[in-house]
This record gives sequence, structure tokens and C-alpha cells, in this order.
Amino acid sequence: PRISRPPIAGLRFRWTLRRLRGGILLCRDPRVAAAQPDSWSAVVMEWHVAPRTNDPVHRRALARADLHVTPAPGLYADLRAAGVGESRALLLPNACGLDPAAASRRAAARDPAAPVLVLGLHRRDGMDDVLAAWERHHDLPTLLIAGRDQGGARLAAWAARLAAAGLTERVQLMGPVWGPARDALLDRCSTWLAPYPDDETTRTRLCPLQVVDGLGSGLPVVAPRLPCIQALGGPAVLYEPGDPDALAAAVREAGSVDCGHPADRPRWADRGGDLLAAIGGRPWRSTG
Repeated sequence: PRISRPPIAGLRFRWTLRRLRGGILLCRDPRVAAAQPDSWSAVVMEWHVAPRTNDPVHRRALARADLHVTPAPGLYADLRAAGVGESRALLLPNACGLDPAAASRRAAARDPAAPVLVLGLHRRDGMDDVLAAWERHHDLPTLLIAGRDQGGARLAAWAARLAAAGLTERVQLMGPVWGPARDALLDRCSTWLAPYPDDETTRTRLCPLQVVDGLGSGLPVVAPRLPCIQALGGPAVLYEPGDPDALAAAVREAGSVDCGHPADRPRWADRGGDLLAAIGGRPWRSTG
């Protein structure tokens, strides 16, 4: 698809929405849900942030959407507390978006000495633990950090931190990696590290898409011991958040973890089927 920038991007987005009306709209931005007319067969709002009843846009989105979906138990509780009835709320976990055949092949061929992968530069507290672990423990494998960074500010800041810590040979910044390139990058790695920070919001309101992808990738996952991550199950090695030494020990332990059958993890097609079944079982307003 052609990439556009504001204001053309906004105009093209609104034109596309008008052209598609009559179907089911799934959106993740309350501003989009709040602005929709009644010409959709159903509007589904997926919440990745807590709904704020003191925000006029959030209030309109809460009233307008026919179905409110979230992957996080804490956000589901927030929706109910915001007045969304049980018939209009759905707790629907994330799913894995990686190639299942590649995941099974990767699980069988994994090299425990290969690099460790981290996706994302935005979880600063969690990444601080990662940097401290690699500074203290020189036996850890090479670390690859991949992720998109709008404007380059985080990437530049992390490059400076790695240079100051003398880690530029052991920790590599990969930049954004999408589509087939991500599967190719996973083939080079031994472990998927998801270093989320420990705070009240993350414990119960995290939408752990990265961990779900990791569990279906054919690589063992190393992640902090948080309720939202523990609820996922699967072959994850958990460490106490805020403890770089525990993180390092978990990375070492991951080298001997059996990844099970990654192709059996729920995929986006499965999640889509669950969502369509939920939509089909609910009485929507008449669109006239």
C-alpha cells in the first residue's frame, strides 16, 4: 500500500472508512469508534488502554461501539466498571501471527548459543534490567534489539548508552524488522526476551502480544513474573522483574527449555473466528 503522511493520510483513512461502511468495523482507537455513524453492521472497539469516563471521546466510544473487546483481564474489569454490560464486553486473548511451519522447524533446529532477541525500545524500565544483566554477565549470548523508533530518539539514546557501557560488540541494534524479515531474524536466535517493566498497569492491563508471538515462535520466552504473562501458560521462563541477575539466570535456563508444539498455539485466524462468533451471537442495533 502507498504510504501517506498527514493531512493526506487522514483523508485517505476517512475515505476508506466511508467506502467500507455496511460491514463490521474493528478499531483500536477510541476516536475512531466515537466518530462512527450507524451505517456499520457492527462497530467493535478493542481496548488496549483503560477507558476514561471523564474523557468525552472515551465516553462516546463506550456508548457507540456495539462490542468492547480487550486481551487484558484488568482492562475487561475497567470496561465493566465504566458501565459496559456483560453482553457488550468480551475478554479475547491475543494470538500468534508467525508462520506455524517455520515455528516448528525453528524449535527443532534451535541453537542454544545463538543470539537472544528483544523487540521494542519503549519499555525503558524493563530494558534497564536487560542492559544491567549484559553488563554484569559476560557469558550471556549476543543480544539483538529490534524495533521501530519514530524519530530515532530512542535508538540514538540506546546507541549512546551501549557505547558508554562498552557493549557495542555484544549488543546490536537492528532497527525495525517486519514481515518475512522477522521470521528470518528469529531463525538466527535462541531465545525471545520480553522485558516488560513491573508496575500496577502492566501487571493486569498488559496486552502481551509480543509474549504470545514468542510462545508461538519456536523459541523459548524469557519474561518477568507478572500475572498477565503467567496467565498465558506455555514454555516461558519467568524472572523476578527488577532483578538483572535473575534475568541473566533465566536466559541461561532458557537454553534447555523444550518449546513444545509452537504450531498448536492459537493464531489470528482462530481469534478472528472467535470474534465473529461473538458478533454473530449478539443482538445488534438496527442500522435501518
